Amino acid sequence: MYYRYLEQFHELFAEAITVKLKEKVNEKKRFYQKDKEIAPFPIERVKEFIPIFKEGAVISFRQMSIEENTYCIPLFIAEDRYASIGGRFNEKDSVGTICYDMERNEWKIDIDFD
Repeated sequence: MYYRYLEQFHELFAEAITVKLKEKVNEKKRFYQKDKEIAPFPIERVKEFIPIFKEGAVISFRQMSIEENTYCIPLFIAEDRYASIGGRFNEKDSVGTICYDMERNEWKIDIDFD
């Protein structure tokens, strides 16, 4: 993907993470229940992802885990495994997580990649 102005990508990425998590959080709700709201992903935190973007980041909502009221989305490096992107990644290959605490309405990012 190419963006002439990186700030546009940061905004798009932050919005996409927020929208996708909101979809996942609300996918099993009953029709009479209100949608749960998600605080917008902070644009200024997108810069933390730059090292893994350079290598080809995979954000796996399929492998998202939920503990109490915290949703954690694992991060992987695609490298040359493009064919396996549709499948599941080995959890031990995770290079970090994006977590959202529903009670505190807070985002937490943990990236362990050199």
